[in-house]
Amino acid sequence: MKIIGIIAEYNPFHNGHAYLVRKAREISGADAVVAVMSGDFVQRGMPAVFDKYTRTAMALAGGCDLVLELPTAAAASSAQRFAEGSVAVLNGIGVVDELWFGSESGKMDMFRLLAPVLSTEPEKYRSLLRKWLAAGFSFPRAREEALIGYFKDKGTPRMGEEIREFLSMPNNILGLEYCIALEKTASAVVPRTIQRLGAGFNDSIFKQENGYNSASAIRCQIFEKNGPELLEDSVPPRVYNILRDACRSSAPVREDDFSAMLRYQLLREESGNIFRHSGVTEVKGSGKEAPESRTFSQYLDVTEDLALRIRNHLSRYRSFSQFAELLSAKNYPVTQMNRALLHILLNIREDDLSRALHPEYVHLLGFSEKGREVLREIKTGGTGRLCPVAKISSLPPELTRADVFASNLYESVRSVKSGQDFIHEFRRQVIRV
Repeated sequence: MKIIGIIAEYNPFHNGHAYLVRKAREISGADAVVAVMSGDFVQRGMPAVFDKYTRTAMALAGGCDLVLELPTAAAASSAQRFAEGSVAVLNGIGVVDELWFGSESGKMDMFRLLAPVLSTEPEKYRSLLRKWLAAGFSFPRAREEALIGYFKDKGTPRMGEEIREFLSMPNNILGLEYCIALEKTASAVVPRTIQRLGAGFNDSIFKQENGYNSASAIRCQIFEKNGPELLEDSVPPRVYNILRDACRSSAPVREDDFSAMLRYQLLREESGNIFRHSGVTEVKGSGKEAPESRTFSQYLDVTEDLALRIRNHLSRYRSFSQFAELLSAKNYPVTQMNRALLHILLNIREDDLSRALHPEYVHLLGFSEKGREVLREIKTGGTGRLCPVAKISSLPPELTRADVFASNLYESVRSVKSGQDFIHEFRRQVIRV
């Protein structure tokens, strides 16, 4: 049985996603497609527009056979961590032959050239990287210049402009991170790419005549028009039925729906009234317990400098999105601020990231009949160490804490906005098609 993998957010699923699934299956001759998908929060440090179960149903309707959840700490992190966590899941189940992804390039040549250098980081490259970082360049720009210098020293100076153009495209960059993660883990999974169709990754302008609108444009249409009617040509027919029902029955979610929660968390943290999960310290001579001293910097992606910046601007807090913009600066892009604030909100720390990058379980979100065969293959013929789990309530709470809390927080907002009852993560059912 040939099985291929796709890494995605499906926020929401659209025609471009369906094209990748269809063409990857066709070109590879695959029997089944496994999707590793972000849960309720995504890589830009925001909530997904619809919950992970609705998006799982979309993915299955759009041609995927098995949908597995990428742990929250990796899903709402940098491109590197997002890729490493996703590849860890694919490696872990041990049945995936190829990883397919969309890119602006559409060819593997540049991925094969750069990934070995970035995965092993030879001394010449590291020396150039240090030089550009010391000059005040951002890490992405420093990495670009170091790569150009590295290949120039190898006698291929004309490669510079090709590298610069290649690294200017967001899907190329993410695909490169997948290839690096595969290289670092000596994975048996082979990377493959297809040229991306339609609007650019960050194009937020919705065009009804364009059947390949970006997910950003589709989300803007959902939020601004509060209805799915104009989206029918931008998503597959079976997916449209799910999207339409979701828009009508369950209000879409955005970051500012969490503004009051985030402010509460920031104020609690600032006042020092949050207790560590590991316990408390005793007040000397009183026999009473007192909270440990904590700072914002204990959370993932929050440096001491950013922690100070948060404190200094806290009085000007108005909303999640406004505060992220307020904190942003030359070395602090808005997306990075979104992620840092989300990590504070969700109580995500380094140990949560470590678990996400070295998962001890993988959460099963949904499957088709063909996906059932994949599950059987994982259990009986796979070479991996992970078997998808449907009922995570049976697992030790220290393994599931971060993901369960994130899902329940998302559900609390969704249920209030929609006027529906709250459903605890432990009571959610796997989507079967």
